[in-house]
Amino acid sequence: MEPSHQSSHQSVLALKCVKPNNLLKPAIFENVNVIHQLRCGGVLEAIRISCAGYPTNKSFTDFVNRFGLLVPVVLRTNHDKKDACQKILNDVGIPGYQIGKAKVFLRAGHMAALDTRRAERLDIAIVYIQRTTRSYLIRKRFLAMANLAVALQTLCRGKLASKMYDDMKKRSVSLKIQTNFRRYTLRSSDIKLQHAVVLI
Repeated sequence: MEPSHQSSHQSVLALKCVKPNNLLKPAIFENVNVIHQLRCGGVLEAIRISCAGYPTNKSFTDFVNRFGLLVPVVLRTNHDKKDACQKILNDVGIPGYQIGKAKVFLRAGHMAALDTRRAERLDIAIVYIQRTTRSYLIRKRFLAMANLAVALQTLCRGKLASKMYDDMKKRSVSLKIQTNFRRYTLRSSDIKLQHAVVLI
């Protein structure tokens, strides 16, 4: 391909080199000289005009993915991306935006306001998740401790009941021994008394 044919099919880009210093030496940067070159080249004016208009633009998909959590209905339903962007901006209350064919155009400060609202919503969600997780872990630990306490109480009651049963068994045996001993002594004294009565 010839260079002339090649250049006719491509878009023209203007390249402007900025000299960092008048001596043309490396590692030396003169702020005043660079700003003068940018001002003369129209770069600063182009930036000012861009900022005065709609300095921020985002594609519909990027915008919905980033700010969809501000209006969760948009994420739950199958909205068209363009309509979803418009609904998000209207519900949040951002004035003076423009919707293009493929992008959302925002004025200066709108992106910062949206990011602030997004950060607030994320903070609320994070606090909710932390609170739920902490309550789950504390409840789990409490239930484990309660089950352990119940098991310990059951073991102690079992040991106590076993000891009481052994004591009752010993008492019953001692009562039987005492009863039999008394019966024996009474019987033997009764027999002696009968022999004495017979002898008299």
